[in-house]
Amino acid sequence: MPEKTENQLRFESEYKGWLRGVAGDVASRMFRLPGDRREGLLEAYRKLEDPGKLFFTSPHLQRITELVGEQASNFIMVETEGITIFPSIYSSAPNTLDFALAMSRRFYLDGLWYPIIALNSAYVEQSTDKMLAFALEHEFQMSRIYEDISLEFRAPSPGEKKLIADAAENTTIGKLNIIPDELRQDEALMLRLTEIMPLIPKPYSEMALLCYLEDNVTQLCSRGIKSRSEDEEAFGRELFEEFNGWRDVTRSSYLLYVSEVHHRLRDSFRGYV
Repeated sequence: MPEKTENQLRFESEYKGWLRGVAGDVASRMFRLPGDRREGLLEAYRKLEDPGKLFFTSPHLQRITELVGEQASNFIMVETEGITIFPSIYSSAPNTLDFALAMSRRFYLDGLWYPIIALNSAYVEQSTDKMLAFALEHEFQMSRIYEDISLEFRAPSPGEKKLIADAAENTTIGKLNIIPDELRQDEALMLRLTEIMPLIPKPYSEMALLCYLEDNVTQLCSRGIKSRSEDEEAFGRELFEEFNGWRDVTRSSYLLYVSEVHHRLRDSFRGYV
């Protein structure tokens, strides 16, 4: 394995520092929960140290298809107990988080591209039909925009990500005639879920999605899409190698994150002894 560059080492150090800061916020949230719920949530974080346990095939495919039609068949639909977290694209303040109850990705594996949408299972069960359709349509929009950008064989910049998210949301709000009260109620549901569901760093969620795909590729290979050009094929191989190269760091960072959450909780309770 080649030695890591200075930039890679700096990124790892900064990422782990960010995780430690987030772990403090997570521990503060958990400290406010009743003891049984707190222990159950901590156990959920530990269970998800196995990335193969983060995602599972959606048991709500019939409802999803009834809400959004045949568009759903263009994606592999999975669910998770976790909520993806990442540094806010709307704030420059350190440790300010954005939360994702739905996430769309397009992975390359063994010569094929796989579009996947991941949904938080509690959100699917508790959201209204209209707002679940909103979440799905939003991810369809995001996926289309990101696919167009990927044809340029590059990743979007942080500024582009904000513009993409805003454009997808505004388009979907208009398409489904979402009113402000519905958005407020949906946000309130999201905030309730962030208090009681595992908050999973985005790199770990993405790695776990790829693990799900690898574990189930025999059943899913018929859903794969061939590259449209040699350049796209080469880009896919490059993306896979990049993901592969970060697996160990991503998993060890999640283990650090869970350990830090546990230690912060333990230190919080010491003040009450």
